[in-house]
Parts: sequence; C-alpha cells; structure tokens
Amino acid sequence: MYKNKLHGESVLGNPSKVVVSSIKRSLKQVQKEIKLIEDK
Repeated sequence: MYKNKLHGESVLGNPSKVVVSSIKRSLKQVQKEIKLIEDK
C-alpha cells in the first residue's frame, strides 16, 4: 500500500503533503501496534 503511494508520488515529482502526512500517520499506528505486541 505504501509502496504504491510513494511510487505514484515519485512519478509525479514532489510528494504531496496529504500523502506524506498519511504515511506518517500510518507509520505511527504501526509503531503503536508493534509496541503493544512487544509488551505482551
């Protein structure tokens, strides 16, 4: 999913702020899930 977003943006040139913020938000969510799993 993220690869597609990044590839689409790289084809167009500079990544848009919406896509960058979306990817950062998704990354934070994944990091939270990893931390929860590690704590268990």
